[in-house]
Amino acid sequence: PRGPRVPHPPVPLPPYEPAHRRLIDGILWLQQPSGLFPTAFPPAHSLTGQDFFPGEAFFALASHFAREPSQKVNDAFDRGIGWYRDHFRNRPSPAFVPWQAQAFARMAGQTRRQDYLDFTWELTDWAVQAVLTPQRCEFADLWGGVWGPYEEDAGASTAAFLETFCEAALLARKLGDREREAMYTALVRQCAR
Repeated sequence: PRGPRVPHPPVPLPPYEPAHRRLIDGILWLQQPSGLFPTAFPPAHSLTGQDFFPGEAFFALASHFAREPSQKVNDAFDRGIGWYRDHFRNRPSPAFVPWQAQAFARMAGQTRRQDYLDFTWELTDWAVQAVLTPQRCEFADLWGGVWGPYEEDAGASTAAFLETFCEAALLARKLGDREREAMYTALVRQCAR
C-alpha cells in the first residue's frame, strides 16, 4: 500500500532563473505609481489593452509570489487593486475577468488579504452571468459554455472562464467557504462538459 502523498517543494530551474528574475523585475518596473500597467513597450500612455495584458502581468507576479514571497510583489498588487477595480467597475468586460480573477485569487490565498479576496469574488461572481444556462440558451449542448464577446456562441472563452472558476473553487476550499466551493465546482463541471 502506498502512503500519503507528500507535496514536493517547487524545484527551481537554474538555467531559467536569471531570465525569470529579469522578467519579474521588468514587470514591476513598468507599473506606474497609480497601479496602472502600460500596455506598450517602451512604456506609453495608451490605455488600450487594459482588459488583457495587465491581468497577465498580475498573474505572472502572483505565480512568482507563490515561489518567492516578496514585499515588492505585494506592493504591486496594493498599487494595482484600486486602479483595476475602478476600471472594471466603470467598464466591466469579459476579457478582463479571467487573468485578474486568477491573479487576485492566488494572492488572496497566500496573503489572506480581504480586499484581494473581495475583488476575486466580485470578478468571479460577475463571470457567472456569461455561462450559458437553459434560461439563456435553447441549445442543451451549449449549456455550461461561456459566450465571449468575439464569438457567436460558446467558444474559446469557456476555457478561460473554466480556469477562473477552478482557481476560485480552490481558493474557496482553502478558506473553508463550502458554499462558494460548491457553486464554483459546479461551474467547473458545467464548463468542462
